[in-house]
Amino acid sequence: MCPSCNNEPETALHTLVTCQFSRACWDKVGMSFMPDSNTSFLSWLDTVLNVYTGKDVRMKVMVCWALWKARNELVWDQKGREVTEIITSAATVLNQWSNAQDKNFDCFLGFITQEEGDEQWTLPTQDTIKLNTDAAIFEELNRYSFSLVARNHRGKIVDALAKCHQGTIRPEMAEIMGIREALSWVKTQPGKGFVVETDSLVAVQAIRSSAIKLSYLGRIIEDCKTLLGELKDKEVSLRFIR
Repeated sequence: MCPSCNNEPETALHTLVTCQFSRACWDKVGMSFMPDSNTSFLSWLDTVLNVYTGKDVRMKVMVCWALWKARNELVWDQKGREVTEIITSAATVLNQWSNAQDKNFDCFLGFITQEEGDEQWTLPTQDTIKLNTDAAIFEELNRYSFSLVARNHRGKIVDALAKCHQGTIRPEMAEIMGIREALSWVKTQPGKGFVVETDSLVAVQAIRSSAIKLSYLGRIIEDCKTLLGELKDKEVSLRFIR
């Protein structure tokens, strides 16, 4: 049975479209096409892809994703979500994805240069060490982690490390903590010529912004700015990579 309403069998169409909770979400985004019980989910989705275009169709797809994510949280973590949370989650992720994919958005306003946004990893230049950072959230374990891999111009791994901590934080905070760890690692290394890469557009924008945030996240961002200033002689750069 559907874990949300407990009234009908849990099918793809019911879970993502016709369940009372799902319908409330679709009403919020102005979905005018609702299928009958004989329609399959794929048939409904095919109609949506033909009726809507551009950002409208992308938002519809993201609502499906957000509903599926909420369903999993309810089943595995017994964590219920509100309609507004579903729509906010879908809109936020869509906005971040759109900015990451758009190579023509205003670089100045986004604090991103035209040289950034590579979709594939590339070797660093001669005598340069490239550090790639990433983070992960494990909600069911109440843990988060971040890691880094450092490689030279031949692609050989110079060093690697990962840290896992107890607690619940937002993904962008974990990403920025990973960047801070990478910059701290650079501080202990001899020589100069380091590139720190991350796929977190939000993290790069936050660190490059002049805005000051009075929060724990703001303190981590300021730590990264301070480290970049201290490492100026080491020719350290921070890059966004897709």
